Amino acid sequence: MLNALFNSYVGSDVLLQDFAYALSPENPAFVPTLVSVLLTFFLGFMVYVYSLLLVVREKSAPYPVWLHTFYCAADFMGIWVFSAAYASVPCWFFILGAVGEAVWVLVEIICLYFAVTTEREAIWGKNATLRHAVLFCLAEIVVCFVRGGLTVSVNRILSYLVSNI
Repeated sequence: MLNALFNSYVGSDVLLQDFAYALSPENPAFVPTLVSVLLTFFLGFMVYVYSLLLVVREKSAPYPVWLHTFYCAADFMGIWVFSAAYASVPCWFFILGAVGEAVWVLVEIICLYFAVTTEREAIWGKNATLRHAVLFCLAEIVVCFVRGGLTVSVNRILSYLVSNI
């Protein structure tokens, strides 16, 4: 089951071997690909450092809960994708990617913790209980994880909204 989930990508013809090759030293374009991916990882981490600082300082996150749950599910999948890539092509970068994704999931969980504790009333209303907020977040994570194709749908919706604003 894990093999079927993580060795191909929903809505595309990209296979694990394509991903592993693109980020392996055997690829002639390895250095520019690696630099762009590391830069993307770094910028993504900085965005979440800023988010955590805002949550701690102002008790309010700059992102909606659905975005945290979506990223939590996607990053959790990323742990398995990078691990599977490492099993296919033992390269240091894939271990770094799996660890980085695990750190990202932890940061998402911290952001969700603040959402259900500090921001619960502002997000779900005065009558929202901690149980309601936690179950809501868990349900969204499960939906996003099980239906990884939401990535394609969300990207299409966002592209449509951006082009029509």
